Amino acid sequence: MPNERPVNQSRGCRRGRPGRTLGVAVVTLGCVTTAIVGAAGMLLRAQDGAIAATPPPTAAVGGWSTWTPVGGLASLSPSLTFNPTQGTLELVSVGQDKNVNHSRLVGGAWSAAVAIGRQTALTPTIVTDEAGVPQCLATDPGGVVVNSSFKGGAWSAGPAMPAQLTSNLPPVAVLNSAAKAIELITVGKDGGVLHSRLIGGAWSSAVPLNANTSLPPALAVSSAGGLELAFVRSDKQVFHSRFSGSQWSDPAPTKVFTEVAPALAVSADGVVHLAATALDKTVVHSRFVNNAWTDPVSTKVQSTVSPAIVFSTGGSSLELLAPGLDHALRHSRFVSGAWADPVSLGITTDVPAALTAGAGPALDAAVLGTDGQIYASHFQGAATVSFQKDILRIFTSNGAKTCANCHRGTSPPQGLSLEATKAYDNIVNVASREKSSLKRVQPGDANNSYLYQKVVGKPTFPISNSRMPLSGGALTDADIALIRDWINAGAPKN
Repeated sequence: MPNERPVNQSRGCRRGRPGRTLGVAVVTLGCVTTAIVGAAGMLLRAQDGAIAATPPPTAAVGGWSTWTPVGGLASLSPSLTFNPTQGTLELVSVGQDKNVNHSRLVGGAWSAAVAIGRQTALTPTIVTDEAGVPQCLATDPGGVVVNSSFKGGAWSAGPAMPAQLTSNLPPVAVLNSAAKAIELITVGKDGGVLHSRLIGGAWSSAVPLNANTSLPPALAVSSAGGLELAFVRSDKQVFHSRFSGSQWSDPAPTKVFTEVAPALAVSADGVVHLAATALDKTVVHSRFVNNAWTDPVSTKVQSTVSPAIVFSTGGSSLELLAPGLDHALRHSRFVSGAWADPVSLGITTDVPAALTAGAGPALDAAVLGTDGQIYASHFQGAATVSFQKDILRIFTSNGAKTCANCHRGTSPPQGLSLEATKAYDNIVNVASREKSSLKRVQPGDANNSYLYQKVVGKPTFPISNSRMPLSGGALTDADIALIRDWINAGAPKN
């Protein structure tokens, strides 16, 4: 499907007002996916009635740190990645002069933005190679895809790109650690999807895939080195292709339809996750399990633009950011097979955020605020609580306070057995018999989990009957905190 429209009117991008350019990019780093949509002319929004510029919160919100301004005013959404080799965050953004700028988070402080010597009208992509060297990929004003490398504290031209690699869209890149390669997906000016690889310091020739699109595809990599590709065809349906060994599979349809770029992530168990903003503005989630896509389910977020998703290995969770219909950025988590209720992060944007997973359960995000400033925030996540080690100990081996002293056998109170082999399946996403409006454990939401309410008791929560455990006295504050943190972390079966 040839891309015959100008970028700011391509299918899936929100139609810009005169003088704006819209671009979309989805970047995957390892099992981390970043979805980015850029829009020029952000300062106009406070004046043209679309949305007033709203300052970010001055205090931490929803477990995220205070939003910190990074660099100066920008015209496009940033690209962000965690550099595990150097323990830094790498961020590139585009100033109003179209210059690509680079900032780093080192030792808890962001460096000043430094121009890397490139210009673009589309969101650039930053990815680190196997040695931890940041590589910036961008489509220059002439449509040529260019590569810059950050070595010795300075930016310079990177390895020569494949000949005649031109595009109307941003590039999409991923580090493939298993293959020691950077994988690059571009969409040619004719709409054809191309694949190149940076191996041993040199880019391979661009190989055409059996795929056409007018939106940037989403790209993800598995721990075994396989690649997953999602792209939107002209009928608005998302198609999926896999790269194994040296060949791409024929594209196959998913059950998801969208007008904006999709996002992909691969979890530790090898399951491929697809998130996209459906035609009814619901952000939906589908999984590729047993070589088939599941029916899409709602993430409880509504939006008009692309979501950003990553898989957090430390948190054993799929994490999603998307601005709601009110433009407030929202964070939702998929843990133990269910989406938690989204949390508003207090900052407004009308383009998706950049999102990356760091060490442990940590997340980092960068967003172009409606005041035209790039902001960054850090989500540490709860300390890892083990269901097998910590929660089952409270249930089954806690002295006189052991919950399973009563909740066991063939006819336990309220039908709730907390024996080791039954406890998890009896509490997570299971409605309480005593208060059917609440689940015993609502992953990601301790305050609305009846099990947590019962161990805290009155007057904090309006529980029915007695506080638990019934004998031996209340749980210690430390044990109650373990239950709270485990539920808020998504109630993983870890």
